[in-house]
Amino acid sequence: MSEENIELVRRGYEALRDSGEEAVFEFLHPDFDLTPVEEQLDGETFHGHDGVRRFFQMLREAFGDFGWEPQEFEGFGDHVLVATRFTAEGRGSGAPVEARIYNLWTIRRGKAVRVHGYLSRSDALEAAGLSE
Repeated sequence: MSEENIELVRRGYEALRDSGEEAVFEFLHPDFDLTPVEEQLDGETFHGHDGVRRFFQMLREAFGDFGWEPQEFEGFGDHVLVATRFTAEGRGSGAPVEARIYNLWTIRRGKAVRVHGYLSRSDALEAAGLSE
């Protein structure tokens, strides 16, 4: 099951990169929950497809262009951990922003039901009840 879940998440990142935000919804359950890293948008959780749209809108307001470049995928049963390189540019300042973010995805019945961002791999694994 891990390989299928990894492939689902990989295809979701590719859809976002190649076709834009609306393309990801085919991979997300309607009741999907997105929680960015606490340092980003106060760690608010965004619910459902409309919540994800609101999250993207908030990022556009803060950064203009932004993106996640997946660098490594690891499967842990129903969880997929993706080490990503987040890049953006401050809308007002033009300052470049770059961070390594670990997105922990939860997959159920072929759809992503949750993603939570972390600044460290160990924090993401601990949250999933896994260890290094």
